[in-house]
Amino acid sequence: MGRKAKPAHLHLLEGSKSHRSNEELEARKQAEEDMNFKDDVVRAPTWLRKDAKKHFNKLVKEFRGSGLLKNVDVNALALYADALLDYIECTKTVEVEGFTIEQTNKAGATNSIPHPLLTKKKQSFDQMSKLMGEFGLTPAARASLARNMVNEVRESDDTGFGDRL
Repeated sequence: MGRKAKPAHLHLLEGSKSHRSNEELEARKQAEEDMNFKDDVVRAPTWLRKDAKKHFNKLVKEFRGSGLLKNVDVNALALYADALLDYIECTKTVEVEGFTIEQTNKAGATNSIPHPLLTKKKQSFDQMSKLMGEFGLTPAARASLARNMVNEVRESDDTGFGDRL
């Protein structure tokens, strides 16, 4: 899988290693700015479970005022909240039932095997980890967002507009 696309303003700031012209990068930057989505209906989807909605609403409250969460992000954030609830439920069940369970095979022998929910727990963790990175819910992801925001401020200052605002 290739790298994630770098925003056009960063290409302009750092210099284009992809050999794109400044005109191409300016056009791409304008297109990115035109993709300004609304954030007026950031609500938990109806399909989301009750406890997952609590996690969803808590995150929406944390994002309020940041300008990062948009209407188009609702389902991705709901998937995160749903995976978090799955992870919590798997953890609680494994805590009660133990890390291994007894299973009887076709020959009648009983074997101790890892709890099947450990696989589901890992899948939930992987899904959550990916979405946490997308939403800036880890220290590293926030540092990356902050670095990009600082670069944007520097870029506006380099144009001379920063002094007039």
